[in-house]
Amino acid sequence: MKKIYSLAIAASVAIGLNAQTIPSASQGEIPDSYIKKSHSTVKAFNQLYIDYDFAEDQNYGGTNQYQRFIWRMNTTDSTSRINAVVAFDSIYDAGTFTTYVPGVDYTTIRIDSIFAVIGHENNSGIDDTIRFKVIALNGSGYPQPTNVLYSKEIYTNVSLSSSGNYLTSALISDAPGLSMASTQRFGILMEYDGAKVDTFGLLAGFHHAGSPSGNCSYVAYASDFFGNRSNSYGATHQFASYGLLPTSTGADIYYDCDQSGSFNAGDSRSYTQNWNIWLHVTLDPNVGINELAKESRVSAFPNPSKDVVTFKFSNVEPNTVLNLIDVSGKVVRTEVVNGSSHLMNISELVAGTYYYTLIGENTISNTGKLIISK
Repeated sequence: MKKIYSLAIAASVAIGLNAQTIPSASQGEIPDSYIKKSHSTVKAFNQLYIDYDFAEDQNYGGTNQYQRFIWRMNTTDSTSRINAVVAFDSIYDAGTFTTYVPGVDYTTIRIDSIFAVIGHENNSGIDDTIRFKVIALNGSGYPQPTNVLYSKEIYTNVSLSSSGNYLTSALISDAPGLSMASTQRFGILMEYDGAKVDTFGLLAGFHHAGSPSGNCSYVAYASDFFGNRSNSYGATHQFASYGLLPTSTGADIYYDCDQSGSFNAGDSRSYTQNWNIWLHVTLDPNVGINELAKESRVSAFPNPSKDVVTFKFSNVEPNTVLNLIDVSGKVVRTEVVNGSSHLMNISELVAGTYYYTLIGENTISNTGKLIISK
């Protein structure tokens, strides 16, 4: 496990409302590198990315008022499970800055893909387990970790960070294809189980004041999403004894910048405002279009591919657009397709993981994953 680098913040840390002291060294670390996302606008009436970290960075990143830390999610014992949750209670399009209202703008939502920026080093040589879960939220929007709507496990006995150092970020993903009614409030839960000598981290961002205050190098504000209620919840290594934070009553971490002993306007909120977990989703619009829509199926072979890939379709309408998207959300190929198959030259693309999606005027598209090998 990499030696922990301590940020230069001498403030005490406390749980808001309960005012319980937590050691001041308990905080995240500045990553050596992290994946810079560039979500291209998905040009279809019903497809979008929901990424609170990206959206808030767009609002404040240009003013140098947005920062990201990586937080260790592993424990110092072999029995505890550490987790992080993003409550997707606001269907906000990170590409067009549009909020969609359940039951008004759409009737169903399908989670096509889940993405997360992590750091991971495996020093034990035995399997670590990473879980993606779709969970329900209660009537107040609070996560219900035991009410699981979908679950997928990823096993690895090698480091996912390319350098073998968990401070170097990596992208992991899953394609659940889970459809839900617009009335279903949901969140994404990530869990990690691993050996004590292994390290797993999750990136989180926050909007801050732009200048130090008192003993705080960063004074974090509450997220733009949900007002004073967080979209991100966690039980990290640093704060494991407190369980899932914020609590259902709103108690949360804060940094006592002025050392007054209680939370006030000059103090910093938690630095885990926006976990780097985001979605690509498809909506079934509630505007009459759904009566015309057809679900189009698409597959790619060979997969993995090297130079040329063949896409096969069903129920595709004429002049449908086929997009190939890299892991940052950038569209790297856009081609018009007609008929039941289409060949795409990928020889100039670098090796890695890509996602393909169909976009048609009246098409509910199907998204899949393509591996390019060289």
